[in-house]
Amino acid sequence: MLVPIANVGQFGLNQDIPAHRLPPNAWTDARGVRFYDNAVWKANGQEAALGTPTVDPYYLYHHLGPSSIFFVYPGLLHVYATDGTTHTQITRGAGSPTYGGAADDIWQGTFLGGIEIFNNGIDIPQAWINPALGTDLVNLANWPASTTARVIKSYKQYLVALDLTQSGTHFPFLVKWSHVADPGTVPSSWDETSDILDAGEYPLAESGGFVIDGEILQDALLIYKEDQTWAMSYIGGRFIFNFKKRFDTGVVSPRCIVKYRAKHFVATAEDIIVHDGFQQESMLDDKMRRWYVGQADPDAVKRQYMVLNEREHELWMCIPQAGKAHPNIALIINLQDRTCTLRDLDEATFIVAAPFDPGAGQTTYDSQTQPFDSTPGKFGQRVSTPGARRLIGAHRITTPRFLLYDEGFDNEGSDFLGYVERSSMPLSGVNRDGVPIMDARFIKQVNEVWPEITIQNGTTVDISVGGQERLKDPIVFQGPFTFTPGVDDKIDCDVVGRYLTFRFETNDQSQWKLDSYAPNIEILGQQ
Repeated sequence: MLVPIANVGQFGLNQDIPAHRLPPNAWTDARGVRFYDNAVWKANGQEAALGTPTVDPYYLYHHLGPSSIFFVYPGLLHVYATDGTTHTQITRGAGSPTYGGAADDIWQGTFLGGIEIFNNGIDIPQAWINPALGTDLVNLANWPASTTARVIKSYKQYLVALDLTQSGTHFPFLVKWSHVADPGTVPSSWDETSDILDAGEYPLAESGGFVIDGEILQDALLIYKEDQTWAMSYIGGRFIFNFKKRFDTGVVSPRCIVKYRAKHFVATAEDIIVHDGFQQESMLDDKMRRWYVGQADPDAVKRQYMVLNEREHELWMCIPQAGKAHPNIALIINLQDRTCTLRDLDEATFIVAAPFDPGAGQTTYDSQTQPFDSTPGKFGQRVSTPGARRLIGAHRITTPRFLLYDEGFDNEGSDFLGYVERSSMPLSGVNRDGVPIMDARFIKQVNEVWPEITIQNGTTVDISVGGQERLKDPIVFQGPFTFTPGVDDKIDCDVVGRYLTFRFETNDQSQWKLDSYAPNIEILGQQ
């Protein structure tokens, strides 16, 4: 009996609900694939971009000017900038030329009236005035003496500093803001004691959580602690700003807040949530929440981050797992249908979403090996729209380099793994309406699998089939069996068990789409 399993991209990856209780078209493991249009698609690869960094890049920031775009990448001692071809040191000049931060002193950047501000929490914040490759950073003028801040954000015409250390004393709950800045200038003062200036301070000391980060939403700056979220709103007059608590949830670490369509997506220690400033909901409940909790190595938790893949409407939560110095895996959430998947990363120190057109410098006609008639798209078309935000990662482990994600069919010229697996499925037949039946009472035999796979480049897909007598038993696999789309109709196998497992995989430079599959199942008996 053929048991059709359709709409295989409907639910995506789910590692929260036990495998034997999931719908037949949900998946229990996945790498390097996407779920959309009710199908499984092999994801694109990644390729080198922006040339070779001069120092190990610990952060990546883009500046979009009137006629050019620059990428800024700090090392531990120096900061460099590139236009994609030329790499120039822009470290501050005489006096204190190098920087004192370590790997956990997280660089971040903000933009105020044409001036870029960079900060690592250890040194005086740095200003890039009139950004250009020949322009060095300078210490932020009028910054209070003997003071550092973990985070600097711009809000309206102000700079806002979070989590401060003043004269050696740590104030982890403190929010401090500057006097208003004229366009094209930095703030003239941070003196909160003056009656004629707008500068001020406010301690968010209601709870014990430290202030971690901030991001603008609508007309407010939302300030995230470890355990709370506060709205900082401009009211003018004597008090300048009003502070109001919004949620008793915070953010797990810096750079883990993404703004998208008038909402914030926030990574907490236990979940990834979305809110509009007033109501919040989980993105991972009954999908990947149990998997997410505890994934980050405790020694590298500050180095995780979240980024928006605008082109694919995806949220990438990039996590350093046990023993990794930087994120080695991305939990990817499709923001349209909320399906989840996973993608391996090569310990990217940071991934930025920036306007970038790879043009002729990236995937070229001569570099491709697939048949001309099988190449996706139309002859001469771009793989991206000029100005569209693409994901570019900074890497320092093994080889310092920058990578453009979702580009080409390979991993820097090497094979690119993509697979989906559905394990421990008590599939036993179909009802009168053709809907799959799940019943663990019966022992079954699978002797064929009929997949509906199309392949755009490459030639074959590997299919493995496994069985278990009991859930606690290991899965005994047969295969992989080679399936050639457009040539083969099915693969033959001989797998017996109460619980069945199916895996579709390639580890090459192929691109494929799985719409459905239908195992041929025979009931052997009931025990």
